[in-house]
Amino acid sequence: MIVSGLIFWLGLAWELLSLSSLDQALNCRSLKYLRPILHKVPYQVSNLVGVINQLMELLGPLINAITRFAVKTEPPIANPFSSY
Repeated sequence: MIVSGLIFWLGLAWELLSLSSLDQALNCRSLKYLRPILHKVPYQVSNLVGVINQLMELLGPLINAITRFAVKTEPPIANPFSSY
């Protein structure tokens, strides 16, 4: 009984450690870095990471289009010294 409990806790700690390393890898990423997550993850969260990767693929072109639109429509900045 004690051995099976110990094996359970060691397995749980191992899985949580891999999730912790995924958390660290995601926190180190820039907000503009939309590349897929290639980090090895436990089976239980692999579908979640796959959906996040698909979302990043969809967001990339949208963010680029919004940025191009914002640059084209940006009003010129008035220079306070231009009137002198």
